[in-house]
Amino acid sequence: MTRFLGLAKVNKSNKPKFLYAFNILPAKKFDYIELVRQTANPISSDNPYSSSFNLKNEDGSKYFGDHDAQPSLQYFYDADYIQKMNELQEQEMLKQKRKLEAMQKQAQEPCWFCLGGSKVERQYIVSVGDKCYLAYAKGALNKDHLLIIPINHVQSSVQAEQELMEEIAKYKLALAKFFKSKKKCVLFYERNYRTKHMQIQVYGIRADKTYLLKDAFMSMAQDQDICLNEIPQMTNLKQIMEPNRPFFYLEIPNEELHDGSRGEMDTTRYLCEIRGGFPINFGRDVMASELLLNCADRIDWKECVVSLEEEKKMTQDFRKEFKMFDPAI
Repeated sequence: MTRFLGLAKVNKSNKPKFLYAFNILPAKKFDYIELVRQTANPISSDNPYSSSFNLKNEDGSKYFGDHDAQPSLQYFYDADYIQKMNELQEQEMLKQKRKLEAMQKQAQEPCWFCLGGSKVERQYIVSVGDKCYLAYAKGALNKDHLLIIPINHVQSSVQAEQELMEEIAKYKLALAKFFKSKKKCVLFYERNYRTKHMQIQVYGIRADKTYLLKDAFMSMAQDQDICLNEIPQMTNLKQIMEPNRPFFYLEIPNEELHDGSRGEMDTTRYLCEIRGGFPINFGRDVMASELLLNCADRIDWKECVVSLEEEKKMTQDFRKEFKMFDPAI
């Protein structure tokens, strides 16, 4: 059924009616008697766009053109159409139900990063604080690739409590000092997209490549249509990001980091608010590029997994070197 309404232009001088309020109920919710009443003459009329020519076929039946409305036993209520729409709606509801069940099942599974969980791989753990811990990344890009991870389940830094963020800042500063002692700089980034547990990626890189970091990230961001915006130094992510909004957050050390004139945590910060898709390996791709670590063959973390013995040795070696900088000691 189609309704045609004639309304006046808005704000005419004689103030005729230019608004009309609808209270429309889907046809499937009407009972049969109400449907008949709604479509009965003189309330409604036949389709005015049917052919006006009284033409007939050879057998004497009425002729209908390609664009003419075809006769129906109940033109006011197409039962087949309503049934089809109901089936489509049921299929969509079933699809959404299965999706919700899958999400609930995933939420109930043990987290890989919660320190008290059954799935955490302890051979990677370097240091444990009160609120967070430092660990090697599984399938690390190199021996200077680590993670800062909350002990308890936290989705992102936007949802993290103040005490957790303060301890993370201590680990960042300790790592900056540690890598500086080895004539390296350190950068951090967090990708809150398609991940259940907050992870801050840590990369150490030769100090003489500090000036290349911004160009490397900006160049690849441009190639992949990613918008990285610089944010003010004192701005808190919680001030500009909604709790459940996905994002990519990057901290790049400034060149002054190693000249002794400024503090170790003198960084430039960038933020990408993710509103659609986002390349999961964006940060790793940049770090593995020829401009920085030049190890494109190690982009896939699954190709970088080593034996359990090698993992333990790598962790023990780093823990020994990091001991004098470890904020947990």
